Amino acid sequence: MFKMVKRLFWYHVVGVVMGLLVLSSCATESATTIQQPFEYDKYPMKQWKKLGSYADGNFSYDVTSIYSSADDNIRVLVKWVLSEKAKIDNVKKFGEEQKNVTHWVILYEWNCENKKYRILEISFWRKEHLSGGTGPTLTEWNNFDRDSPGELIYKTVCK
Repeated sequence: MFKMVKRLFWYHVVGVVMGLLVLSSCATESATTIQQPFEYDKYPMKQWKKLGSYADGNFSYDVTSIYSSADDNIRVLVKWVLSEKAKIDNVKKFGEEQKNVTHWVILYEWNCENKKYRILEISFWRKEHLSGGTGPTLTEWNNFDRDSPGELIYKTVCK
């Protein structure tokens, strides 16, 4: 049951990412832009703390990236180091441009009071080199599954 819940969470994440990719390519700028693109090259991102490991990879968050937004939501950068299985699945779902991607860095926003999250931006990395992403994008608020990376992030940033 636990493995099925984790898998369902990742199907949801993949669905959100696919929606982001479609949305960012066809939506108007005013509908999706929420801020200036995150300046990864100016941000050291060196204080990653491991959240956990799942079949689809290892998850960490940057302890220096946690901050409260103007509306009391919490924003945090999460790194998803892809497992070999996840790499193969991503190529099948998103195309050859994902072939050499080693990890994703996802800027999340959490509404701790309502136990919901949304994705603000996703970047794709090849080792330590930025290789693409969605740019500033705003998804709908989502629930997270129990016993999932989402739940670990929630418990960490919404203390």
